[in-house]
Amino acid sequence: MSALKAHEVERFLSAKSLPLALYVIYGPDAGLVTERARQIVSHFVSDEGGAMNLSDIQMSELDADPSFLAREVGTPSLFGGNPLIRIRNASPKLVPQLEQFLADWPETAIVVEAGNLNPRDKLRAMAEKAAHAYALPCYADNDADLARLISETFNKESIRISPEASALLRSSLGNDREITRRELEKLVLYAQESRELSLDDIVALSGDNASIAVDQVLDAAAVGHLDNLDRAIGRALTQGIDAGRILRAALSHFTFLRQILAEAEEKNQRPADLIDPRRHRFHFSRTNTLKTQLRLWDPAALADAIERLQQASLKQRTARNTGDAIAGRVLVSLATRVSKR
Repeated sequence: MSALKAHEVERFLSAKSLPLALYVIYGPDAGLVTERARQIVSHFVSDEGGAMNLSDIQMSELDADPSFLAREVGTPSLFGGNPLIRIRNASPKLVPQLEQFLADWPETAIVVEAGNLNPRDKLRAMAEKAAHAYALPCYADNDADLARLISETFNKESIRISPEASALLRSSLGNDREITRRELEKLVLYAQESRELSLDDIVALSGDNASIAVDQVLDAAAVGHLDNLDRAIGRALTQGIDAGRILRAALSHFTFLRQILAEAEEKNQRPADLIDPRRHRFHFSRTNTLKTQLRLWDPAALADAIERLQQASLKQRTARNTGDAIAGRVLVSLATRVSKR
């Protein structure tokens, strides 16, 4: 068992070898939770069998089929190596199944992504106390963390950044590791020719994270994770994104999912095989969650969702003081529909 301190996690994950164990990754920084889960998955994917042994599962899928996880753990790999299971948006309902595995740990690694768990939460407490388990907290980056990320990112690309520009950049980042990474990626692309970032560049390019915030709202709603949705809506509204924009983006997103399903049926292909960040212009980090959404929704359900969003959008346009509530209610209703499957 191991309850790591936040400052110990980075060193732990940088080890040459990680044990086959249960990893519960939790905290208020959802982007950092995802990044560290990806880091552990990458460690084991490099072993024999590779990515063919990985099962990437949403909690909503386990709610719909409680025996799914046991089947994945108990199925021998056809490609050699050990099974690797990643569970996203985990809830305490997962604890009884994990406790059964911990009583006689199989030769596998299970990576669990959760939200901000308090010390009494059953999932966190289990990971902190059980053998073959590790609890990894993820908290928002402080100024030193951001300075290190900025330095590492730009040094790797041989890009110079002035101290003043770096200080301004740090002041606009830090609440979410995924947003930080994407902002830094944008700046790297901008500086590919000049290999330099000035204070004026940072002023002109940084701080517009609205599209990322809206994406987080849409993904949380479409996979049925109510806690993430609540946080994402709050973050978007705090950034000044109006409810109308969120509803228009949601309508476009669910229409996109419906179009992919229709295209897959026409071409007799799996919907997940048609998802392409370059073709559909979304950030590559959303690829897995979009594939999951295509598994969770069918054409009839998407048609109903689109109709609800259209009606909500019409109401929101004429509402004086209740636009935010209208958007929140319809998105929660869609997320609840998925979470109850």
